[in-house]
Amino acid sequence: MPEVKVKRIADLLQAHNLKNPELRCLEANASRYSVLMLQPQGEIEYSENFVRNKHHERAESEYWQFLALGRSKASDLVITPEYSCPWSIIEHLIRDDKMPSIGKLWVIGCESITPEQLNGLRTNVQEQCKFIYDDNFDRSAGQRFLDPVCFLFRTHNTITNSEINVAIIQFKTAPMGDGTMRFETDNLIRGTWFYKFKNTSINSISLICLICSDSLAYSADRNHCLGIEFQNDDPSIVLHLQLNKEPRNDRYAEYRRFCLQRNHKDIICLNWAQNIKLCDADGNGHTIDWENASASAIYSKSWSRNLSEDAIHAIQLKGFYLTYWDTTRAFAGFLNFDPHVFLLAITKVSQTNDDLAVQSPALPNVLSVFSWNQENAVFDEIEEVDGGATTAFGAAGINLGSLGNLLSTPLSLEKLLLLSCGEVRENRAIWPSVQSMASVRLGNDESIRRLTFVQDNCSDATEFRRRLLDRFRVFDGLRLNADRFPRRLEKFKNNQLVYNNDTVCSNLKTMDGTEELAVALYIGDQAHENTLNELRAWLDYRLREQKSRGLPVDPANLVIWYIRVTGGVSEVIIFPEDTPQLINDGGQDAPVSFTRSN
Repeated sequence: MPEVKVKRIADLLQAHNLKNPELRCLEANASRYSVLMLQPQGEIEYSENFVRNKHHERAESEYWQFLALGRSKASDLVITPEYSCPWSIIEHLIRDDKMPSIGKLWVIGCESITPEQLNGLRTNVQEQCKFIYDDNFDRSAGQRFLDPVCFLFRTHNTITNSEINVAIIQFKTAPMGDGTMRFETDNLIRGTWFYKFKNTSINSISLICLICSDSLAYSADRNHCLGIEFQNDDPSIVLHLQLNKEPRNDRYAEYRRFCLQRNHKDIICLNWAQNIKLCDADGNGHTIDWENASASAIYSKSWSRNLSEDAIHAIQLKGFYLTYWDTTRAFAGFLNFDPHVFLLAITKVSQTNDDLAVQSPALPNVLSVFSWNQENAVFDEIEEVDGGATTAFGAAGINLGSLGNLLSTPLSLEKLLLLSCGEVRENRAIWPSVQSMASVRLGNDESIRRLTFVQDNCSDATEFRRRLLDRFRVFDGLRLNADRFPRRLEKFKNNQLVYNNDTVCSNLKTMDGTEELAVALYIGDQAHENTLNELRAWLDYRLREQKSRGLPVDPANLVIWYIRVTGGVSEVIIFPEDTPQLINDGGQDAPVSFTRSN
């Protein structure tokens, strides 16, 4: 098998008398760069000869309109996933001179193509565009088609300095594990090059692109050329274009874990939308429903320096859901799984060319979200994207009216649910930071446990949500039952749910006009003696801290409900009793070490 290597775009272009493009997304400064990403609806047909959109006319219309958005929004980086864009659109762009302008880069995952078709296209557009690709194809085993990504940009001729359109084609180097279908295993012509973009200006960020199972080669061989790229300390953007049933499979995730050991690597993964359908064009139209998550996401370690809850709320309303991957100490922002176009403004992974005073790594802004309007053949901008929380809460039997305005502040709502269910034990030393929230921290296999985004149907995510929502439903019933309050909390028998970042360990407020605060928890059957004592000690400490800041809270205003089973009979127990012995005086530091009990 031929060796796979990395080649600098600058070196590739020099051989064709072309200047290296200076791309805005790779400038190491404090300005944001804009990214337009298409996560399309997935109906794919495949055979031994091709992989392509099943509905060709719809695809042509959709991709033409998408790339028109890229031009009208002046996006710095435009991306589509693997096997997505029809080649007729690429030819149309070139012939109509609708290519990106200077400083912009379009990274277009295209439908499969044969070498003969590609050579013919190069001939057809040679007067309008410089087509560059390695045409040393290995077809010794009868392979039939290529899996390409097309880099489109504009640069200058080194001799005449005239502007010229350029299309550089990179091919996938390793077939996917496609099981019994084997359409790639038997028919993919493998590429041998990864192309690396980097500006000639000082401290430039670099960009490299993987096509789906390219990442598996690194998983199998640490000496693979990608390993060298991932382990260097140069600031980089890694793009990963996919048509992938299991994008979070451990073998796909391995390169992400390795990359994110470094501080200056951002990863952008773009898959098709959820529930891809594959149609066997050679098998009487037999269709396979993948029932997959899209899991398109952006991974970064730089966002931790500037987290704003207002910003987190704003991006979530636009279909971008923040999570924290503890294994890598990086954040991951997942796109809503449904078909959409997302326009984001992202801070640079390196900003070293600007003074420290203006460097400001921060969460991406979601500028716009679009949905395809098939009737009018246009992308319509939408104001909000539904993550399914309201439906899920209703299905769990939770009274939505009791949540009030918290429904519009998803992070605060999740903190209320976690606190009310006692789900603060594992990371309470840093509560209520985003990193401390059990619902924000990615679970096994990068499962998304967010309580206000419920499209991830993997077992870990669904079980976590089910357990928390069921427990909160019981909690909500207990806090509305006057008989469940101890006498010392008589005034809280008529209460209202509340959560804000000033009162981080309070979730109830009186409704008698005093607006006094309390904390109530329902922890189900998780009431080991150590658990109860540690929770009580921690809450006592945090309530005293809140009181010292002048907030209307008394350290005695706490109650923990739990289930005790005796002789097969379950009963709700109130803890502590009505005459609790407080654990420490207000002048001391935290009273115990908050380690989780077994």
